[in-house]
Amino acid sequence: MAKIVDVPQAQPDLPSLQDYLNSQRAAAATPAPATPQPSGTGNWLSAGLGAGFMQAGAAASRGAQALMTAIGQEGAASGWQQEAASLDTKAATYQRPDLEDAGMFGSVPGFAYNIAKGLPMMGGAMIGGALAAAAAPDVAGAGLIGGAATLLPGAVGENIKRHEDEVGDLTQGQAIKAIGLGVPEAALQGVMPAKITGSLGHSVVAATLKQGLKGAAKEAGVEALTQAGAAGATDFLTGLMGDPNRTMGQRAQSFVDAALQGGAQGALFGAGAYGVRAALHPLMKAPPAQVGNADLVQATDPVVMSPAELAARQAA
Repeated sequence: MAKIVDVPQAQPDLPSLQDYLNSQRAAAATPAPATPQPSGTGNWLSAGLGAGFMQAGAAASRGAQALMTAIGQEGAASGWQQEAASLDTKAATYQRPDLEDAGMFGSVPGFAYNIAKGLPMMGGAMIGGALAAAAAPDVAGAGLIGGAATLLPGAVGENIKRHEDEVGDLTQGQAIKAIGLGVPEAALQGVMPAKITGSLGHSVVAATLKQGLKGAAKEAGVEALTQAGAAGATDFLTGLMGDPNRTMGQRAQSFVDAALQGGAQGALFGAGAYGVRAALHPLMKAPPAQVGNADLVQATDPVVMSPAELAARQAA
């Protein structure tokens, strides 16, 4: 009788459902692009301003990426991520490698270069605050609200960049967290632009309290403290999106660096705003008792009236 031998049948090498799903997720995920290296050769002003405008645009694009991710629109989020990467590449063509390496306090050109990089974002906040204050003059804090709203997309975008650089791909939960942290960050960063914008709008009143170099120094000191605190607090909040394994020493160093840079920026903007008011309003040198309604009209007419209206007023 013939012996029957069982021959094992070859099983097809099929991937598990979990392996398949994992591969699909990996294919769909868009990795965070590598940060392009600086290659600019312009002077400190053109390099700083160019890099600042491009970086502000990249940060705002990442803010839009966060919003799209938070509401589950992955396709739109990917598009905004690519736009941010494109602007990062353009920013690198302006960034000076030597001044980037030197840092803000490494040299005088490096200091000026970093201040110039912050001008586009700060200028946008001042414009936003001024427009909001003009649109709602009776609303307390309208300038701060407008400035903070202008800064919000960039603040959220900086959170996203910190997360992608130090942690990895962005999830829906992390996008919501980035937006939540961006609100107080934007409010903190909007304080100084709102104060400067408001003081420019009430320059004659402010002039009665501050005169000459003493006034400029006082305002520089106040804004230095304001912006140092805002920058340090913002760095702390942004750090919540970064590497959770950083040591306390690393966190403290990052906080101090941000506060020092913010303080230097605040001092310059504060003193500069005082100088602008002095240049635009000759009445700043008048003592309080000598400033009346007629003086205010005479001082502000050249600013707010057209040449034709001004000529008609003078003829009358």
